[in-house]
Amino acid sequence: MKHHPKVELSPLASQLYEAHVSFLLNQCSGDTWLQQVEAEITALRSVLEQVTLNQLINKKDLLATIQTVLVDYPIDRSEIAKHRHDLFLDVQKTILHAEINTQTHLSDVFSKKQNQQLVEKIIDLSELREQIISALLNSSIYVQLVSDVLYNGIKDFMLEENFLAKMPGVSTMLKMSKWSLSKTLPNLDTFVEKTAKDFIKQHIPKTVELSERILNKSLSGDSIRQVAEHIWSQVHHKTLDSAQDYIRDQDLVDFVTLSEAFWFHYRKSAHFIEICSVFIEYWLEKHGERTPVSFFDSLGGDTSLLIQELKRHSLHWIQVAKEQGYLEQRIRAGLAPFYQSKQVTQLLAVAESER
Repeated sequence: MKHHPKVELSPLASQLYEAHVSFLLNQCSGDTWLQQVEAEITALRSVLEQVTLNQLINKKDLLATIQTVLVDYPIDRSEIAKHRHDLFLDVQKTILHAEINTQTHLSDVFSKKQNQQLVEKIIDLSELREQIISALLNSSIYVQLVSDVLYNGIKDFMLEENFLAKMPGVSTMLKMSKWSLSKTLPNLDTFVEKTAKDFIKQHIPKTVELSERILNKSLSGDSIRQVAEHIWSQVHHKTLDSAQDYIRDQDLVDFVTLSEAFWFHYRKSAHFIEICSVFIEYWLEKHGERTPVSFFDSLGGDTSLLIQELKRHSLHWIQVAKEQGYLEQRIRAGLAPFYQSKQVTQLLAVAESER
């Protein structure tokens, strides 16, 4: 990469060109480069204190970019999707199987106080909790489950667990009666089962309503806190690698596949673009008259920290670019058209004639 195409210039233009290239390369070294980084960020901040977000951001253009990049661009093409899928999986597997997980407890990354705050928020969502309970208890699956449980409970009690069946002599009499009835009415069990279940189903609405009232009353703030405290006491000391007992590598594959399938579908929906439009309009209406610097600062932005981190990393990046010859190549590519231009050629011809 260190080979540079020869630029045809007059002797004076060639000297100026080489001097200019050398000057810019020297500007990209050591303390000089670090001073430039600081100067450019400071200058940019100064400019961004004088313009508003509304001046810099056009809603129509931004939506067009979102449409192009997130909707129209074929990110679900098979070869692209596979590479991205594999990348996500590698990241998740690396994190899941990291050695540090064997030494890190849940309480190290999620404090008891945060757990308590989460529980209190769940308690606050009482209306949502009640709606979920109502939906679950009124489902056909729950109705069928309750019918079966009640029927079998009543049947077992009447035939095996009630106090009459345990009295001396009565147990034998009940068994003989049952045998006799079975001989006379061979389909008695089926008839009793159907009749009992029909009776239970007729009374299911009251049973469900009672269950709902009891459950809502039981799930009070205090009971939820007690359950949460019990769960926390059981899991807070466990190390993060215990997650591998519940989440297998195949589960990670499935999660990534499901997430991608959702995104590929959702990004094509009218809802996605409309939500983006609504948000951009709201955001610009609320913050549009602020300067970028004001908005940056309100989010905790720190220009001095930004300068410090750019200095930390950019000096290494620029050094690699120099070693690879890339930096000099791009400097030459940028300057050559200027020194080859008609205007410069004429100016230097005049200067040489006056020497």
